[in-house]
Amino acid sequence: MNPTQPIRPLSVGNVVSAGFRLYNDNRQVYLRAALRAIGWTFLGLLYVALIVVLFVGGGVTMAAARQGGDATPIAVLLFIVGFLLILPGIPLWIFCAAKRIYHATLISRNAYMHLANQPEAMSQTHQISRQKIWPFWLARVLVGLILYVPNLAASFLQQIFAIGLGIDNRVAVAVSAFLMFTVILLSWGVQAWLVSRLVIPEVALAVEDDLKTAKSIPRSWMLTQGQGLRILLILFVSFLVTLPLYGLAIVPAVLVAAVLIPWSTIGTSAAASSTAIAAFVLGWVLALGVYLLILQLIELFVMPFWQAVKAVIYYDLRNRREGMGLTLQDRA
Repeated sequence: MNPTQPIRPLSVGNVVSAGFRLYNDNRQVYLRAALRAIGWTFLGLLYVALIVVLFVGGGVTMAAARQGGDATPIAVLLFIVGFLLILPGIPLWIFCAAKRIYHATLISRNAYMHLANQPEAMSQTHQISRQKIWPFWLARVLVGLILYVPNLAASFLQQIFAIGLGIDNRVAVAVSAFLMFTVILLSWGVQAWLVSRLVIPEVALAVEDDLKTAKSIPRSWMLTQGQGLRILLILFVSFLVTLPLYGLAIVPAVLVAAVLIPWSTIGTSAAASSTAIAAFVLGWVLALGVYLLILQLIELFVMPFWQAVKAVIYYDLRNRREGMGLTLQDRA
């Protein structure tokens, strides 16, 4: 592609293709940034795993004590330590989440600068954006809270309509069930629409130096006006592209669950002892741990693509709204 030739407003397929192109052209740089982001996620997950191990260990020890052992004090100690670790873990999880969001957003800014024909080294991107770690995090939190509103409203309405399910009248039950199902569909639709309108606040925050966190959401709302359906299609196509990779994370977890979980000891009153239940829980915890581990490894390769797509969406929206020339450099 000619580096001086501006790209016209992009179609859905062109946005996804441009995201792939940016990812491929800067693969090593973006993978290193993604590795840093995933590294902070691993730190948070390891802390959670430590707490889970303490609680599971306490449960197993308590089960052994009920079988005639004398391990109750050890079980109590494990539970106490687990509870004590929860409170200091909260700021650690927040910090790890902020660092993950920061390094992921660096990819978007760097991709944007390539589109703008003003490429910068990732070290430059870091130098420019290092003061925005918490604004990035706060923008993501605000978006999350906004996206939670439809679920909260749907839950409230479902509780009201659920009253009709207890009425001894088939028509009332059918109407209540229909209304509950309709509310669920509407909440999904509203949430999808909000996602399409709030997909780029942190990208705008990373690129526009004078933009504050409080204005990043209105900025995203303004840029995406009238483009919600197109953005949803872009996100859907991108999701379909990455779906097979995410599916790979399920297979090892299922194998671990099939091998380690003592299915035969659950569900029969004679065999379902405390030890068997503890082993059942431990098997599920290990299967979940394997799933999360592989999921993060897959995320290492998927994250740069998603961040590049978001950068293309943001630049294309600015091109449509503000008439900016969109360019993509060839690499030798």
